[in-house]
Amino acid sequence: LELFFAQSLDGFFITMADEPVQWDDKVDKDKILDSVFSHYRITRFNDALLKLYGTTWEKISKIDLNELYADDLKEKKQFWQQLYDSGHLHAESKVRRFDGTEFWVEGDYICLYDDKGRITGFFAIQRDITDSKEALDDLKMRQFAIDHAKIGIFQVDDNGKIHYANEHACTSLGYTLDELYKLSIDKIDAKFDLHG
Repeated sequence: LELFFAQSLDGFFITMADEPVQWDDKVDKDKILDSVFSHYRITRFNDALLKLYGTTWEKISKIDLNELYADDLKEKKQFWQQLYDSGHLHAESKVRRFDGTEFWVEGDYICLYDDKGRITGFFAIQRDITDSKEALDDLKMRQFAIDHAKIGIFQVDDNGKIHYANEHACTSLGYTLDELYKLSIDKIDAKFDLHG
């Protein structure tokens, strides 16, 4: 387990609160989160986490969440509240390296509890997904451009069955998308040259 923790490519860390946190509907959750953010310690982390955030052992062990999250403190507290409410969380979030640059992480977070059911901290695994997130955003932008192009665009298989048509193709041909998906390209009574 120690070897896995040390050699993992994902960033692992364990946090501990200075005191266990009672977390239920009877407490002032905003006040508790303010306190947690001021008394938060990362007690265990691996080299992959240091690389992920571009920092050193000394800096990460003296982390100040209020300073680190200064630009989006409200959003980060909402994230922690979701985690504390459910006890575990899988999420994508935008975070900052210690030099201030932003990047995307996908993470799994699991609360740790004492024998009275109070939250003592949490265990987390994070991985950098910036490249895949940016590629997905680029793909979505390209798909939007195709969907709204001023020419009819089709995707057809080897048998001529239509698997995709953009808005202009539907309106130009006078079919709904569902109707087009039931047709093959050679069955369409086109008012314009499909190959032009």
